[in-house]
Amino acid sequence: MGSDAQINQQLNQRDQGADAALSALYDDPKQGRLGPSSPSIVRWLRDIRKLFPEPVVSVMQRDAITNLNLVQFLLEKETLRAVHPDPHLAVTLLRLSEHLPPESREAAREVVKGVVSQIAERIRFPMEQCWRRQRGGANRRRNVAGRLDWDRTLRANLKHIQRDGKMLVETKVVKPHGVRGAKEIVIAMDQSGSMGTSLLYAGVYASVLASLPTLRVRIFAFSTEIADLSEHLSDPVELLLAARLNGGTDIAQAVSYADQIIERPSDTVFLIITDLYEGGREGDMLAKFHHLVSRGVRVICLLALDDEGEPAYSHSTAQKLADMGIPSFSCTPDSFPDLLAQALHNLH
Repeated sequence: MGSDAQINQQLNQRDQGADAALSALYDDPKQGRLGPSSPSIVRWLRDIRKLFPEPVVSVMQRDAITNLNLVQFLLEKETLRAVHPDPHLAVTLLRLSEHLPPESREAAREVVKGVVSQIAERIRFPMEQCWRRQRGGANRRRNVAGRLDWDRTLRANLKHIQRDGKMLVETKVVKPHGVRGAKEIVIAMDQSGSMGTSLLYAGVYASVLASLPTLRVRIFAFSTEIADLSEHLSDPVELLLAARLNGGTDIAQAVSYADQIIERPSDTVFLIITDLYEGGREGDMLAKFHHLVSRGVRVICLLALDDEGEPAYSHSTAQKLADMGIPSFSCTPDSFPDLLAQALHNLH
């Protein structure tokens, strides 16, 4: 009986802790259950990580940021050390990156790094598998004999010469694909606030893609200005911190920049991630898109790259792009590899 009573007491304490954590967030804010002090916020963040599973913790943190103005506390190092890393929190920190005090920046970087690592682990294998399938199909369609390195093949098989003078060819040495066999992907990321989670996933995906063989990747972020982030492809955390989630939207300028850096149109997929709400003249934007398509570039517009469901976007602009052969749709991170593999498969 004593043991049972002790177990019940432990369960009751855990239930009471969970109830207190939920009440602090969702009860009448006038009661001030969490209080204005940073220590109480830190304790609450640590408590919920012990009391609830990760998906629930992510939701509670998101609600706290909205309902309790937790943003001001994210500028403090101790708060950052207590939070559970999740994509929405990472996006919030990316928005705040310019305002973080020096002593908080390393802690914020560690939070973003944790989220990036989770995403990379989730998407790397599916992306690599889709890429192998795409390359395998392309290789089967080529005439392999036309790419044989005959000199190296003969040397590799000299030991297999038979007494009758015939050679058993057991090893074929194929000439590697040069530049002509490479595919190119140019990714343009809208930096407006509504595209934050999409930008996060796009940045990580770009880094994974850049590590794949015979695939060239360029990536830039845009608002009313262009920030080419290609030099950071080997470090997705640095890439994301170099972006700025604010400013207006000049899609025409972004398409024009892509047009300038695309050297082999028929081997290139241009992915633009935007809600299609143009801040400038829509006619100019559509003309830029039309020019890119006329060059032979495969253009795809991702309205969202996240798990949130249906995005808000300009339906009329999406229809005008569809009329010129440019599809516009949202895409979950898990379905993105198949989308990209199909787009690469359809290149000329």
